[in-house]
Amino acid sequence: MEKEDIPNCTFDEVYKYIDEIIGKIDFKADVLILTGGDHLYWYNNAKFDLIENNLYKSDKQKYMITREMSDEYDKKALVTSLDEIRNNSDNPLWFDGSRAMKVITNVVSHKINAKFIIPTKINMKDGLKNKLLEI
Repeated sequence: MEKEDIPNCTFDEVYKYIDEIIGKIDFKADVLILTGGDHLYWYNNAKFDLIENNLYKSDKQKYMITREMSDEYDKKALVTSLDEIRNNSDNPLWFDGSRAMKVITNVVSHKINAKFIIPTKINMKDGLKNKLLEI
């Protein structure tokens, strides 16, 4: 099922719904690190700016955003044409669940009080590779 180009719900409605589903998170962190590359893919195709990761240096963790930037981008994503973002992509169908993915991580960033969000290119194969190199 194809997602609506521009949703009929507001950021506040979506945020509240996701917040209730996730519930309470009992720990806090200054930084939320997102793995897998999906978030970088979203930001690049949506043409949303990222800032240089100045907390530490890593080839797979070059960028970050502030929690405030995440709020702004998620609000913008719910009033921006998803078709327009899809047109920037080599995989348009991937974007069907992308707005929800972004709001979920945004809600988590608020619940843990993260000041920064770092979208990475780290994935499971990196961990497996490191484990195998230890053997």
